Amino acid sequence: MIERIPVVQKVWSIDEAKDAFDELLSAADTEGEQIIAEPDRRYVLVAVKYEKKTSAKDFLRKGGPLTEGEEWTD
Repeated sequence: MIERIPVVQKVWSIDEAKDAFDELLSAADTEGEQIIAEPDRRYVLVAVKYEKKTSAKDFLRKGGPLTEGEEWTD
């Protein structure tokens, strides 16, 4: 099994992370893992895509799952 080794684009100090928080988030989203470093600790920031799930109530209200060949009409 091959182990994935992440590529870190930049190591940020705590002050850099605070001062450029929007840039830090953007870098995590577009460039991958970002490290925020203190003298005795390291933090890894990773962007994770989130998909809002439909509630069961809304799912059933809309008619539930379609079978093959059916089309959704509103």
